[in-house]
Parts: sequence; C-alpha cells; structure tokens
Amino acid sequence: MPTNSPWAESKIIGILSTSKKHLNRPQISEILGYANSYTRFQTFLDILPRLKSEDYWYALRNAYDSSDDLYHLRKEVRKAFLRRFKNRFSLMSAKEIQKLNSLPKKFKIYRGMTELEFHSHEYGVSWTFIKARGIYFRDKYTRNHATQHLQKVLAVATVNKKDIIAIFTERKESEVIILKGINAPEIEHSKYKWIKEQILP
Repeated sequence: MPTNSPWAESKIIGILSTSKKHLNRPQISEILGYANSYTRFQTFLDILPRLKSEDYWYALRNAYDSSDDLYHLRKEVRKAFLRRFKNRFSLMSAKEIQKLNSLPKKFKIYRGMTELEFHSHEYGVSWTFIKARGIYFRDKYTRNHATQHLQKVLAVATVNKKDIIAIFTERKESEVIILKGINAPEIEHSKYKWIKEQILP
C-alpha cells in the first residue's frame, strides 16, 4: 500500500500534534495537501477521529476528489459515503445541487470498469452521465494501477435521481456518486465499435 513520504508524514504529524482535539478546515486541507494522490484517501481515513461531524463531508470531498488508484480501498470509500452525518448535500457546491435538481427522474449513467467488476455486480461508487467520460476511463485513464492489466468495458445503467448521493461537476468530470439502484447494467459497446464511430463522417 502506498505511503506518504517521510517529509509529508512529519508535516502531518506536526499539525496533528499542535492542533486542538478537532481539526479545522484549513488544517484538514493542509494535511490532505501533504498527502499525494495515492495516499490521500487513506490519510483522510486516518484523521477521521479528529473531524467534527460538520466538517466530515468537506474532508471527504477534498480527499476523494483528488485521489487515484482507490481499488484497494473500495469498501472504505463506499462506507465513507454511507455515513449518516448531517448535511450530506454539503458534498456539493450550489451549482452542483442545481445541476442535480435539473436532471430528469431517470437517466443513464456510464462507468469504465473491468470485466471482473462488471460480472461481480459489486460496482464502484463513481459513474458519469457523460458517455465520453466513461469511455475515457475505460480506454485512457492510467492511474488505477491495481487494475491496469485487466480488460475494461463501458457499462451503462438507467438510474433514479433519488438514488444519487451527489454529483461532482468540477474538473469537468460530470461525476455521479451512487451506492444503490444500479440494476442490470449493460455493456455499451466494444472498443472497436467506438473507434469506428469516431471516424465515420
């Protein structure tokens, strides 16, 4: 499992040792900033006991948004979004809440995933409502090292808006966080068919 550099770890320990019982938001941001994208979510899990309930969703969004290669922590990620702290909508900005409210009651979402994940029926929490982004994560994204060697597919499912935990539209992701309500997804099409579609006039 990846670890923070000794320098980053010393900075994090310094903040934790000099702070009060609960971390404030600048301290949360500073600690997560010292972690790298492969250790950031584990660092978030490590500081959970030092978070106030009202700062939990802020820290989760900060950590999750800027993390890579979370396959080994997929169960912890799901648990993190399932926690019952109040004000879960604070995961989203005002614009993101407005976007979520504007979506139809049912819509399609996409996820680039491994064939193993598709057949397991245990799906990751992160999907997208833009097909091109799903294709990107199937074909181009290389920072999920734990699954890089596995065959990928593009899954599509129709979901109910009421089952959506949050949507993240910053960083041009059009990301959908969903934990339930994904029933009978299908494989959208093969990689070859997608490439062929792109070159047709």
